[in-house]
Amino acid sequence: MREVEIGRTGRLYSHTIARVAPQGFRAPYFQAFVDLDEGPRIFTLIGAQCPVEDGVLEDGMAMRLVIEPLADTPENKDRLTYKYVPVAGQVRGNAHA
Repeated sequence: MREVEIGRTGRLYSHTIARVAPQGFRAPYFQAFVDLDEGPRIFTLIGAQCPVEDGVLEDGMAMRLVIEPLADTPENKDRLTYKYVPVAGQVRGNAHA
C-alpha cells in the first residue's frame, strides 16, 4: 500500500444504510460512493455528524472530507480514516451538518 492524497470535495454518487455491522462496527451506518472533483469515484463511510436516517442524504449533493475514528467501538475508536459529510446546510430532514 502507498499513501495518497484524496480530494476534499465531491458529489454523492450513491449511498445505502448498512443495518448489519461486522465486528468492530455498530449498525446502522452509511456506506457511499463519492465522485471526487478531481475525477475518481471512491467508496467511503459517511461521518458521524450525519444522522443515519432515511432521507437525510440525497444522491448528487455536495460532500466534504472529514477525518475521524473508523468506528465508535473500542477496537476502532483510535484508528483514524477519511469519511465524507454533506457540505453545511445540505443535510435534509431534521438533521444538521
